[in-house]
Amino acid sequence: MPRCLWCDALNPNYGMDGPLPDNQKDVEKREIFDESFEDGSIFKLENDKHVVNVLAILYMAGLMILGVVAWCMIEDKGVLWILFVLMELFFAFFVYLFSKKVLKVKWFKDKFVLVTRYGEKEFLLGKQAIFKSEITNFGNHYLIFKKGWQTFRLEECDFPKVVKKIIEIHSELTEMKKKCDGNGGEQVVYNSVTSFEGMPLILVEFFCSLILLFLCFWEIPGKEGYSTAICFLISFFGFSRAYSHSLTVLEIKWLKDKFILCTLYGEKIFLFDKTTPYKVEKSKNGIVRLVFKKSFQSFVVNELDFPEAVKKMKMLFNVDK
Repeated sequence: MPRCLWCDALNPNYGMDGPLPDNQKDVEKREIFDESFEDGSIFKLENDKHVVNVLAILYMAGLMILGVVAWCMIEDKGVLWILFVLMELFFAFFVYLFSKKVLKVKWFKDKFVLVTRYGEKEFLLGKQAIFKSEITNFGNHYLIFKKGWQTFRLEECDFPKVVKKIIEIHSELTEMKKKCDGNGGEQVVYNSVTSFEGMPLILVEFFCSLILLFLCFWEIPGKEGYSTAICFLISFFGFSRAYSHSLTVLEIKWLKDKFILCTLYGEKIFLFDKTTPYKVEKSKNGIVRLVFKKSFQSFVVNELDFPEAVKKMKMLFNVDK
């Protein structure tokens, strides 16, 4: 109350926020110095990119219609219906994928809202984990957020300032634990900014590749040599993808003389004085990926996933020089 109900005296504490609980982040005190990120700011997709997105949707929808027309003109369909269904599902998937394009981003102090053709999806800063972050072959990177069963892709080429700000905020709020190791020394544990939910994908890739491998040796009437070779190549590609996804770094432990990469296969130790990156990959925007090799296994540490740990590694291995 601004004044006392009995004596009408001014309340000196009126308008002041009370103390926050220890386990709650003070989002109100996080200052955003860029004027573009004031509370209620709206970032829109550029008109030319919006037109390209609409044309891509119409193109895929047109291919679906042409497929139906071609199907109706075929008299002896036979087993071609399997190919027709797969083709239509393929086109429908891309129509849905392109239609989920983020058209606007509404920015607030403690959250942001992605506006698509299917409505608005709200994500809390610091509480909504980034589902996935990747760098494309063209050097741009994107973030994927998950809401229920839907995923939404926020691309840097569409909203560069927003992607950069979200990465900065999430890297600041990433949980970093300090604890003692088995020898009494201090170690820092860095958790990934992104959430790892790749196990279902790994299982799907593995079992689909296994089925294709069985088809290579299964006696199918009319099967020709090139069919066996194609199935084998696809199954090999699927196995390699499943294996590479299973090598994802889940957390990094940093000690005074070494760092440890934790994966599904256990912990891999790398000593500072005996380790050099096997490969350093840098995007055109300066995002760094460090590849470390242990016997025949390669482990990728992405700056988008571990910004603070990669910052230390860049200083340790003189990456920027």
